[in-house]
Amino acid sequence: MGCHLTKEFDEEKLKKNPIYSVNNKTYIADAKNQLLLTENEIKLVRSSWKDLAKNGDFKKYGIEMMIKIFVNHPEIKHIWKFAAKLNTEEEMRESAQLRSHGNNVFEAINSAVNVLDKLNNTNTNLVELGKKHTLYGAKTCYFVIMRDAFMEIISESLGNNFSSEHRDAWINCFDFFISQMGKGLVE
Repeated sequence: MGCHLTKEFDEEKLKKNPIYSVNNKTYIADAKNQLLLTENEIKLVRSSWKDLAKNGDFKKYGIEMMIKIFVNHPEIKHIWKFAAKLNTEEEMRESAQLRSHGNNVFEAINSAVNVLDKLNNTNTNLVELGKKHTLYGAKTCYFVIMRDAFMEIISESLGNNFSSEHRDAWINCFDFFISQMGKGLVE
């Protein structure tokens, strides 16, 4: 079963070419199997992550990221059982389960950022995380939606301190995370 997302996604295009752009957004089905970050990109990711941590707590960012996902892509809200009853942003902000999940996502990113220089082309923790998400009906393209929501959060939070170089480094980083988690998914 393919992804049932907005019209921007074309399942056949994803099968033929796993990386393509629509409306200046890049979508991937399976990123490269190796983390291709330079030392400078690792430094950019870590410095922007440190700056983000200074600006607030992960739970706050996690809540905002989940709200962006649910508002911009309500068609995937069903994979979070707790989200079915959340219809307004206010209800989302008040949901303990949403807050917990958002915090867990940011904690997982934090763990991965801390070991960026040790990641290789098969990261067991990320593959296992992908396997876990199979139980919820997740698909690789859902992780791309999460990546895009995360990119909005970090860009909005850091403003002028988030350059195009930071953005590119984070995209490379997330695409690796997605490819590893995708190895664990059974779609």
